[in-house]
Amino acid sequence: MTEDLVKKSKNLLFKTLNCCESQIIPIQKLYELSDIKMVRSAVTGLAGGINNNGSTCGVIFGGALNIATMQVVNNKDWTVDQEVDLINKINNYVNSFEDKFGSSLCRDRTGLNFRSFRGKIGLMNPKTAKGCVRQTEWAMEYVLNTVKTDINTSEIISINHCHTPIFDKFKEKYPYIDFEYLEKLSSGLSGGIGLSGGGCAALSAAIMILGFRYRKEVSNNRKSNFLRITDSLFTKKTNKMIDSFIEEFGSLECSKLTSNSFDSIKEFNNFRYNNNCDLINQFLIEYLSDMSF
Repeated sequence: MTEDLVKKSKNLLFKTLNCCESQIIPIQKLYELSDIKMVRSAVTGLAGGINNNGSTCGVIFGGALNIATMQVVNNKDWTVDQEVDLINKINNYVNSFEDKFGSSLCRDRTGLNFRSFRGKIGLMNPKTAKGCVRQTEWAMEYVLNTVKTDINTSEIISINHCHTPIFDKFKEKYPYIDFEYLEKLSSGLSGGIGLSGGGCAALSAAIMILGFRYRKEVSNNRKSNFLRITDSLFTKKTNKMIDSFIEEFGSLECSKLTSNSFDSIKEFNNFRYNNNCDLINQFLIEYLSDMSF
């Protein structure tokens, strides 16, 4: 089974040119989940280091969301202990990826700016392409062969997730989005992907919502040329939000945004409960609120 899923993931990477989707789709199909289109719309903007901006690699996002998917499928009751376990699993996953490939940031490994024409062409370089394929293969094998399903009891009562204020704001307004499922999948992204200090989880949640805003366009453009996809309305709107985010806060990575490196969930909770990141949440909510869905 592992070999077959790895092959499917690698083939999808060439078909979609989306390192996050190529990880997500095989696992969603494996468990015959009915919301594949929903998840694809949500994650399409996480590729290339958050919509081609060189931050946390889309393979990292895809693997983390796959670990979460397996956790959701194998546990009917969703508890805080499962969220704690999920964060720890994803933290181990990110650390293992960095040990293997040197960095979890797309810009560090490729040296390319995928928002530029030169960067887009550079992705076609055989050396770069082989690197992406190798990382895709490793991630799928890690998720399927390394991640354990045992859940241990923790002393954590609740987790103040980064994505919660973003999703909560739009639940009633957009009932056709399965926010409950997205919240479960996103539980391991807090603190910059499993407390690893990578791409901001609140920003990731906002990008997921934008994926729904432009879901028809995102779906139609999957069959288009890669260079045309990067100029889509979805990409322009998402990058406009990202550019404004960087201008306002200076970075896309949690470690730089918070000036913290979280060693535990308790430490992360203490930071979040002191109203830290409120300005980030307010900025993203206001940006999304200004868009008609």
